[in-house]
Amino acid sequence: MFAKTSSAILGLGLALAGSMLFSISHIILRSIPLTTLGISTIILGVTSLALGRSQTKTPPQASEILQELGFARPREMALLTKLKTYLNGIICSSTIGQRFYAFNFVKVVEAELAFKFLDPAGGEEICDIACGIGLHCIELAKRGCNVYGLDIKKESVRSAKLITAKHKPCLVVGSGESLPYRDEAFDKLLCVSSLEHFIDDESALTEFGRVLKKNGALVMTVDSFGDTVERLQLKKHRKDHNVVNYYALPELRVKIEQAGFTMTDAKYFMNSRICSFFFEVGIRFRFGILSRVLFPFALVLSVVSGRLSSDSKRGYQLAVRAEKGLDQKRVPESCQTQISCFPFVSSE
Repeated sequence: MFAKTSSAILGLGLALAGSMLFSISHIILRSIPLTTLGISTIILGVTSLALGRSQTKTPPQASEILQELGFARPREMALLTKLKTYLNGIICSSTIGQRFYAFNFVKVVEAELAFKFLDPAGGEEICDIACGIGLHCIELAKRGCNVYGLDIKKESVRSAKLITAKHKPCLVVGSGESLPYRDEAFDKLLCVSSLEHFIDDESALTEFGRVLKKNGALVMTVDSFGDTVERLQLKKHRKDHNVVNYYALPELRVKIEQAGFTMTDAKYFMNSRICSFFFEVGIRFRFGILSRVLFPFALVLSVVSGRLSSDSKRGYQLAVRAEKGLDQKRVPESCQTQISCFPFVSSE
């Protein structure tokens, strides 16, 4: 039993180390030898982990442990929430935390695809709607864009101002369903994993169209799920993350076109079997500490499996790009058949 446990621990350690090495060498250093070494270490770690694998119960969540220890009273739970927020702020204030989106493998994959669709250029006026703590604002500022961000949560905007202070984006508290910006203020809009939380998504899309310039681009990622997840997991995800809607491509395309946009690109992602496994682990543990511990392992395997084998017709998430007032004839056939803060409204 001890040998199996040791083998499992060694395997997990090697897999995590190899995944981290792969992530740094492939994404940052772009070194082929180090990337190869990382992959080899992962394979060795997975093999060792498989040999030492044993049947164990799923570890309880931190909140369940606290309840067992008698710390389930509101005051203690409130302190725990504040501590998590503080630690998250420390992580996101670091360069590596910003680069890897607070060590959330889903956010890394999502951001890479969103920025590919957005294609931001220096000097463009870009607004990140539901910006959260501002990590996308930092990347936009690094690319020379004039950056604006909006979020409905005061705490998020307060944290974002601290984290992004060096880059000086214009951040405000506000609702995506009633944007505090003048008409045709922006060249592009970015809305990452947010539309599904809006109670009135159609009003939000109309507002997006109002503040975009003609032929301006809107890039969004949304939760899709479809039949890729068990019913209980879907119910848990909806409750834990306050999800109002899940979107399939045809449904989202109709809503986008009704708001005056023309869809120019769309892609399901997080849709390989390995991605599904790590995503469901994330749902179970609310993308908390365990997900961050598994981050390098999950990131590498998800990226590789996504490129080798994935389902193009469904996925946990969906990314779309649309343009305002675009002539339908200019839309690619594949998409036609597939499915100082001057932009603010004057107070006068």
